[in-house]
Amino acid sequence: MSNRIKNNPQITTYDKGYKWLHWLMAVLVILMFLATFGFAQVNTDVEKIEMLTGHSSIGSVIFLLLVIRFSKRFLFKSPRPKHDLPLLTNTSAKVGHLILYLLLFYVPITGYLSARAHELPVYWFGQVNLRALTDYQQSYFEVIRNLHQSGVQILMLVVVLHISAAVFHGLVKKDGVFGAMWPGKRKNNN
Repeated sequence: MSNRIKNNPQITTYDKGYKWLHWLMAVLVILMFLATFGFAQVNTDVEKIEMLTGHSSIGSVIFLLLVIRFSKRFLFKSPRPKHDLPLLTNTSAKVGHLILYLLLFYVPITGYLSARAHELPVYWFGQVNLRALTDYQQSYFEVIRNLHQSGVQILMLVVVLHISAAVFHGLVKKDGVFGAMWPGKRKNNN
């Protein structure tokens, strides 16, 4: 049987690469959610620039990890476990993951566009100024920022649903779905 089969019934857990990408992205995404509280606390332009630098840098790392994860899943078709789930549950999971992937692309792209339109300089890793417009346009910035913020709010909701589903599978259903992505080794796969 080929190593490149997408859903292999003998595989009960994701490989270490999937797990590392998943949990590293999870920590960084939650850190970014917490940054929304940090933005609310800043009062000076210097503090805003510091927050924007960290925010854009972490957002770029998340985007890079997403591209790696997307490639691993859809281009290289790394083996993944297949769980015997009811059709509605399986379809809901697929739709939920698709929405999650789309939002994880959408949010950093709108964030990047927002940084380019921001009135303050936004430095990527403290080095590269992402701000491109020489003529600051408040209306353009507001539209892009609102698109970004709406995406973040929807992403927060989807992440809460994702975590809820994972906990449900782990504590109530006990069907192996949660354990398949949980760090650590399982007896018959890794």
